[in-house]
Amino acid sequence: MSQGRMNMLVGIMGILALAVPAAPTAAATLELKSLDVYTSRDPQLAVQIELAVEKGYFREEGLDVTVKYLSGGGEIPPAMAGGSIKVAMAAHNNALNLIARDFPVKVIGTINDISGAMGLAVRNALNVRSPKDLEGKKVGTFVYAATMDFLARMSARHGIDRNKIQVINLQPPDLAPTFARGDIDGALIWEPHLTRTAKQGGTVVLTGAQANFPEKKETYRLWGLPIVVFTPQEFIDKNPNTLVALLKGLARGNDFVHSNRAEAIKILTRKLSIPEDELTEMMGRNKYTMLIDQAFLNEMDGAADSQLAAKQIPKAPRAATYTVPDLMRKARPDWVTVR
Repeated sequence: MSQGRMNMLVGIMGILALAVPAAPTAAATLELKSLDVYTSRDPQLAVQIELAVEKGYFREEGLDVTVKYLSGGGEIPPAMAGGSIKVAMAAHNNALNLIARDFPVKVIGTINDISGAMGLAVRNALNVRSPKDLEGKKVGTFVYAATMDFLARMSARHGIDRNKIQVINLQPPDLAPTFARGDIDGALIWEPHLTRTAKQGGTVVLTGAQANFPEKKETYRLWGLPIVVFTPQEFIDKNPNTLVALLKGLARGNDFVHSNRAEAIKILTRKLSIPEDELTEMMGRNKYTMLIDQAFLNEMDGAADSQLAAKQIPKAPRAATYTVPDLMRKARPDWVTVR
């Protein structure tokens, strides 16, 4: 073959190489093909995962995810310690209850900032116009570290004498009927109980993100508690690619709830068995985010300090020591800003 013809063939092959797209890089092999994820059926916890299941995002990552619902996050720590739960999504305090007792659990992600989803509803008949009007009132709540921390922060921020608020300890489902009967003046609780209680002749006047009294309106950061994805270290070591696939699916669910809110609400109304009007209001109080940044770590540290002060944990480990951002970094690099 002449040199000129050889040069021509080389040139043609180069053009063809540019015209044909490169084959995609093979996805990492998943260690597991199916995964059970434990959580609660409410708009703080189940939004991204139910959307990801419905839209097939996990399947597209090669993973079959089954959502296992519990009555509350408090069921998770003993079950995870016993080995029957491997992956869970719940309020940070549930993971911390294990971590603070030296059980090797790691936080691998977050799905929600629920500062706006914990709040105080008061009966309209009482004409509560400012925070000081809460003094002398009976407030029902589920008494534990987070609600007591909220109450303390609310009192300090708004100059309320905490000792003048009578706290009535109730189970969350009992708040709405007790409120409707007039046996309590207010209810401090999270969604979906907050909206359901307020519908019984009340108004939400305060959340962890906003004050909405007739004479006191303010947007701020009063209180927060992250919702986290957590799992034992041993499970991470054995199944890193599976967990990355889980986080990728959740991230796409997070994208969907922000870009297609109306459709998301219709799907979730069916999935969560919550009326559309109530769910719209509840979801409006949540900030669905999977960002792992310093603010997220600080929020977990603050929550740990509150639990320690309430003597619910023996120590308050720092979030940087038990947060593993590398898996989320592989799923969505731009959503991780800490090392």
